[in-house]
Amino acid sequence: MPNKYTTRCNIPILDEDGKPTRICGMEIVVTPGIKVPELGGEPDPKTKAFVQAIVGHMMKKHPAVAAASMNMMEQFLSYSVVGLTQCEDPGAVQFMASFAAYLCQLSTLPVTDEMIEELVRRILSRPEVMEPMSDTSIAELRKALTYIRNFQLRKISFRSPANSPDVSPVAP
Repeated sequence: MPNKYTTRCNIPILDEDGKPTRICGMEIVVTPGIKVPELGGEPDPKTKAFVQAIVGHMMKKHPAVAAASMNMMEQFLSYSVVGLTQCEDPGAVQFMASFAAYLCQLSTLPVTDEMIEELVRRILSRPEVMEPMSDTSIAELRKALTYIRNFQLRKISFRSPANSPDVSPVAP
């Protein structure tokens, strides 16, 4: 029996104040495992269909996120091709620097307190991964994950955590 892998939407649903209330969580597609395309190479048709299913969901259920993603894709194309030139235009140089900074921050996508709770639930539900934990240990795990998230978001400084801004949990 072949493996089946479910892909669910991880886009936060925002309230009227723009604060995340939950994750969409809708099942978008089930695959037997996509073929990883070679970077810069032509993807397998089933891999293309996988991505198209995700884009379709975004366009239907999250049009603002889809529009922003399409704009970002266009800017990435610009970044890629301008990077193949020697350009002296100050605007282009500034764009290149700011887009490079953005790419460096991609790994700091918002992780809400709810996402941390879900991760803790998943960790605790896998008995093959770890021994049963006490309530104190579970609280320490939550605290550690929150600390790592806040460090990644630069709410805590590596050099001086005591003098860092907010070290309390945040829900971006």
